[in-house]
Amino acid sequence: MKIAVLDLHRWIKNKVYESVKIANTLRNYFDGEAAVFEMIRIIPPEINLNEFSAILVSGSDSTHIEKYRGYKITREIVEKAWKQSIPVLGVCAGSQMLGKMWGLHTEFMDKPEVGWYEIELTDNGMKDELFSGLPKKFVSFECHIKRIYEDESENINILARSQNCIQAVRYDKYVWGMQFHPEDTIEEGNEQIRKYDRREPSSKSAIHSPEKLVGRTVYKNFIEIARKKKQ
Repeated sequence: MKIAVLDLHRWIKNKVYESVKIANTLRNYFDGEAAVFEMIRIIPPEINLNEFSAILVSGSDSTHIEKYRGYKITREIVEKAWKQSIPVLGVCAGSQMLGKMWGLHTEFMDKPEVGWYEIELTDNGMKDELFSGLPKKFVSFECHIKRIYEDESENINILARSQNCIQAVRYDKYVWGMQFHPEDTIEEGNEQIRKYDRREPSSKSAIHSPEKLVGRTVYKNFIEIARKKKQ
């Protein structure tokens, strides 16, 4: 089994920090290949979807990622995967891209969210296979300034929320998006806080319940969904 990780970063160090780390996390749960494809920094490669059992779309280090040619190509790949019922998971900006594809909207927040935040599953989230085995409330890392916002006229299958954001959405039978970054360890998340806040993690942004840091289960579940779909 092979999984394609579509990287939306402009800078190689950010690709290594997030997309390569996600690929390594995925490899913990299956014996196949998790291949990272740079979609923005260089000319996007040709991707044969017939070779892959699932697609994961990363976050981004650009708040205007839509202007890049590779963003459009990534959308085209996701649309083809969706039409072929290949499981797709978007993370952070990847989830926002999926939201736009399904007619939702994004907006800038008043200030960035960088730190550890409590995620709460909705009733639908508690029943969803992507979050199987997770408690109703858990902690995960956040690093974003844009979010999907809710329009009362739209029927959104929201799976998780935090105080300020929609955190997870099921867009279709095999398409999910999540705003948070379950791949980050405590050390990695705290380093990001130092990088972006230029200070030690404050009492507000630090993690207080490391036993609730169980979000990586999402990736394990995504692998299992892809495996079952492939059978």
